[in-house]
Amino acid sequence: MSKLEGKVALITGAGSGIGRASAIHMAQAGAAVMCSDIDSQAAEGTVALISEAGGRADRHGAGRDKCSGNGKRLSRELFRIWAILMCSLTMLESVMDSAGTKLLP
Repeated sequence: MSKLEGKVALITGAGSGIGRASAIHMAQAGAAVMCSDIDSQAAEGTVALISEAGGRADRHGAGRDKCSGNGKRLSRELFRIWAILMCSLTMLESVMDSAGTKLLP
């Protein structure tokens, strides 16, 4: 049995790159994964990949409008994601923040 079997993980930035790879890896290791990304379609794509492989995942697209601007708005959005997890899955066991920003020249 994997160390992640029966655990719940929240992955931010799960729509692409390291976040997507981490979400898929954690799901393969047995975790139920909540995928969050400012691009809700990208997060849905990660959920589809996990589901097609037999894993358990759900998504929350935070949306660019909810994550831009001040830290208070982002904190409220992260709390909302946590509340969704508590209502839909189970106790949150792991959080991985892989959301990043694009550096402009």
